[in-house]
Amino acid sequence: MGDAASLSVFVLVDHGLLPKHRLLDIGCGVLRGGIPLIEYLDAGHYVGVEARTEVLKEARKELAKSGLEGKRPLLVNEADPTRVRLDTPIDVAWPSWCSFTCPTRSSMDT
Repeated sequence: MGDAASLSVFVLVDHGLLPKHRLLDIGCGVLRGGIPLIEYLDAGHYVGVEARTEVLKEARKELAKSGLEGKRPLLVNEADPTRVRLDTPIDVAWPSWCSFTCPTRSSMDT
């Protein structure tokens, strides 16, 4: 993935994200940005929250296709991320949907 998904990981790592950190991915969608994060993080350290049930079903398919189910990411169907209750604290909250919906500098220059 040489797109915004990879860029998200690069930005987060550049700002101090380590594999041991626990990350909450708000609006994880079909895991376009989540797959690289799941690959990078330690097992069980990725939590994806998505409001749309059908999109989360597709995310689970993408996870299976990627062969990363063994990394034990938690995918939660919830419209309000503040209502998600976890057993362990989160180190980083990341709105990955911003990576894919916000215009890039090059698209703003045209």
